Amino acid sequence: MNLAGLSLSAQGKKIGLYGGSFNPPHSGHLHIAKSALQKLDLDEVWILVSPGNPLKEASKDMAPFDRRLEVCSQFFTAPRIKVLGLEKALKTRYSVDTVKEIRKRFPKSSFVWIMGADNAEIFHLWAQWRDIVHILPIAIFDRTGYSMAGRHNRLTREFYKDRQKPKDVTKSIAPSWCFVPLVRNASSASMIRQQLKCDWWGH
Repeated sequence: MNLAGLSLSAQGKKIGLYGGSFNPPHSGHLHIAKSALQKLDLDEVWILVSPGNPLKEASKDMAPFDRRLEVCSQFFTAPRIKVLGLEKALKTRYSVDTVKEIRKRFPKSSFVWIMGADNAEIFHLWAQWRDIVHILPIAIFDRTGYSMAGRHNRLTREFYKDRQKPKDVTKSIAPSWCFVPLVRNASSASMIRQQLKCDWWGH
């Protein structure tokens, strides 16, 4: 990965960082990525395919990183959405280290962290999660079955004074966050894996 070239092209842009295993990517992920461009007034969304998830034990239904990166590159083809293996390139394991490195390597870009309401519910379990909140703004996107969790969780309770409107969150200084209501999309990676008998990447 050409980090220098990526840094040059990202200068002056407002960029959403959407991390995950994407095992596999589905229409719900795409819905959030496209909605983020519009509702947060972003220039780009970067899909950060994670080599591994520290909160999930290695299992037989997790496709190899290279395969997930390949499938994501084929799946996310909409304009202004980039699929990147930044965590592997930066050799970071935890999101807090990833965002620190990104801020250091892309000083002329503005970033916001994107996550679904399902992840917001367990965000307090992430390594040094409060540090992430203080590094960059966070946008929580509604997901089917998690609307209440997206609005009421450890993050939103502890940082309730820092809530912003979606259009304002990228202009704000961390800590800041917003909740973004969406038309529901019920797709889930676990459902797809069950339907395809786990080894979805072999289909």
